Amino acid sequence: MLIPPVHFDANEWLVLTTMVALPILMYITPKRFSAVTAIAVMLYNIAFSLATDCLAGSCFPWDLYDTMDTDQYDLFDLFIYIVQYPIYGYFFAWFLSFWRNNTGLVILYVLIWSLWTTFLEWVAVQFHVYNYNPGWSITHSAFFYVIYFLLEAKFVQWMFSQDEQLGTVQRPL
Repeated sequence: MLIPPVHFDANEWLVLTTMVALPILMYITPKRFSAVTAIAVMLYNIAFSLATDCLAGSCFPWDLYDTMDTDQYDLFDLFIYIVQYPIYGYFFAWFLSFWRNNTGLVILYVLIWSLWTTFLEWVAVQFHVYNYNPGWSITHSAFFYVIYFLLEAKFVQWMFSQDEQLGTVQRPL
């Protein structure tokens, strides 16, 4: 069972703010790929995030960081998994679609997106959305993000190729 927040403070407000802002941004952003690709990318981000957080953050074999107020999943963890992570992954794919056929630019994009994500994590740490335990630091996250987004880029590019084969590609504006 998901527990409510211990204290309703800055971390919950940050999650609520992004929980409202990200879907609005997604709605007003021109579509650049099929709905199937969008859903697949969002599900990929939910699954990968849950697996990573379980392995590294809360379950086994390590307990390197916690989210929100406790070391257990709470209601706002659920909001992060079902709103923030999938829509953030959607925007990764959305911007990637501009450079999908240029390997050099894709690698540069992954590095830039990894730095941007590291900065956003730093902001979230200031709001105590993430709390590092001994053995983890923002530097570890930065390296992890490069690997994560390289894998996601490969998956997204594969999804784009499926769109092209099926003729469901949304053309850029």
